[in-house]
Order: sequence, then structure tokens, then C-alpha cells
Amino acid sequence: MPSRPGRCLRPPAPHRGAQHHRLRLARRGKAGPGGEGRLLLRLPDRVARSRPQQRLDPRPRGAGDRPGPARPLRHRLPDLRSDLPPGDAGRDPPRLRRRERPARQGRPFVLIGHSQGSVHLIRLLREEVEGKPEAKRMLSAIVLGWAVEVPPGKTVGGSFKSTPLCTRAGETGCVITYMSFRASSPPPDPSFLGRAAMQGMTAACTNPAALGGGRAKLDSYWFAMRPADPGSTPIVWSSQGAPATPFVRTEGLATGECVHSGSAGYLAIDVDADPVDARTDTIPGDVYIGGQVAKSWGMHLADMNVAQGDLIRLVEAQAAAFSASATPATHSKAKPPKAHRR
Repeated sequence: MPSRPGRCLRPPAPHRGAQHHRLRLARRGKAGPGGEGRLLLRLPDRVARSRPQQRLDPRPRGAGDRPGPARPLRHRLPDLRSDLPPGDAGRDPPRLRRRERPARQGRPFVLIGHSQGSVHLIRLLREEVEGKPEAKRMLSAIVLGWAVEVPPGKTVGGSFKSTPLCTRAGETGCVITYMSFRASSPPPDPSFLGRAAMQGMTAACTNPAALGGGRAKLDSYWFAMRPADPGSTPIVWSSQGAPATPFVRTEGLATGECVHSGSAGYLAIDVDADPVDARTDTIPGDVYIGGQVAKSWGMHLADMNVAQGDLIRLVEAQAAAFSASATPATHSKAKPPKAHRR
């Protein structure tokens, strides 16, 4: 395939992080197509499900979404006991220190969640990390596909009392969060994703390719063999033939910029279309319901993929900073990232 600076399509390179601080995405069972189930924490083994799995309709009633017959919930989180009622979860909360071994004390960690996993992760941070010794060991919490709420122009408050948003590379003890939407299709009002629910709050957004704010090219990883959703058009990754590997990497094909407008906060995604280039000008990520794009979900299925390379580099920088005895971030020092407003 022809190559062009700033834009490539090739198999992902092996991860080359520091030996003792590599980002490990351990999963058990099957995860959802958008990366659900990647929260790096397990509930105690003795906590059993309080009820069997049920047939649920996972589709919220957002703008542009149609009601339909119930179907099995696709984005199950079996290792997180996602269907525990609040009472059961409250009696035996997931404690980081419970499963620690003496040899691992003091070791840094990263928490990663997407969609339903982010709901669990927000509660975990509030109840088991903030204000506790574990906070000093947290490199970051990557909370994608769900709203972390903050007051407009602030880095802390709302969802978290003391854990700020990440505003620079190498900063530790902070949160990386965004919900991706195509720049041409911002969150409607109301919207299931892309907006804060609390009055006076906005949905936080941290661009992993430009934590300080602004527009930047993204380092994306895609599953090239994913079948097309009903109503969607299959992605033709190259006019010269299908990729030889199941995953492809497209540096600079997509660009992202955090946008805020009232309660809405999202990572606006554009594609650097070039009709001369043999590679695709179309990227996946939309949620289809009833054969139509659910606009209130944005690019939910690609939240992790669209900036995966940037996220890996951020964690590598945080691990290096922790090894150099960097001080965890505090909200008194962190400055809000620059965000485009509409």
C-alpha cells in the first residue's frame, strides 16, 4: 500500500512498555465489542451472583432510538458481577487491599473501564480509592464511554471529590475520560451519552492525544474482521485488498478534539479523508438499532479503539513518572485543559 507521512495502515506493533509497568488488558470470558469488561479488578470469589442472567432490553430511550423487542444484553461483565443489586454490592464491596499480597504492596496500578465497566469504576474510585492509601499508587483511571461529571472549566468536583482530570503527560493519580462522537453528529439534547446528568455540570473530556487541549491526530487500532451491523456499510480498509491481519493501525487517519457545550462534553472525531490514498476514509464505531444509527450513543463501539495507541503511551509516561518518584496530582495544582466550545 502507498504510504504517506502521518497516516499509515499496518498491523499493530508489539507493546514496548517498561518491563515492570506494562499495561495489561486481562480479560476472562467474552467482552463486548466496545471494550466492555476491561476493568482491571475482580470481585472476591466468594461473592456469587444474586440472581441468574435475565433477558434485558439494553437500549435506552434516547433521541433517535426506537423501542424494540427485548434481546439478550450483549455487554455482559461476568467478572464484575454487573447484575448484583446495590444491597449485595454494598455488603461486600470490591476492595483493592483485600487481594493484595505483601510482595505487591506499593506497586502502581491503572484502572480501565468502558461503558458499564465505567459505571463500576466511578463507584470504585469514590468508595475505595479517594482519600485512601491506594490513591497514591494509582497511575490513572481510564473511564471511557460514560460521563465523568465536572463543573464547567474545572478538573475536579461532581463525580469525584479529589481525583482530577489528567491535564499533561506524566501526571499521575488522575482521570482520563471521554465519549467519542463524530464531529458532524454531536450529542443530541437529550442524549444517552455525551452529556452530564447533574444540574450545573458538564461531561468531562480529556483528549489522550492532547491532554492540554486542542485538535490532534489519533493513533487508532481497529478490528478489521468485525462484521457490519444491519443497516451499515462494511468497511473497505484498502482499495488494494483486505488487510492480511485481523487488526490494523491507522496513525493520523482520525483526529480528535474535546468539545464542550452546556452539559455536553465529548471527543469530536474527524477523518482525514484523502481520495488519492488507497486506504479507507471511513471508520466504524456507530451503534445501530433497528437498522439505523443511534445518534445518542455516538461512536460508543470505538471509544477505546480510536485512541488506543495514545492511551498506551500515556500509561507508559505515567509509569515512568511514578518510577521517578513523581508526586500524584492534586486538584489544587491541575489546570483545566483547553477545550473547544460551541
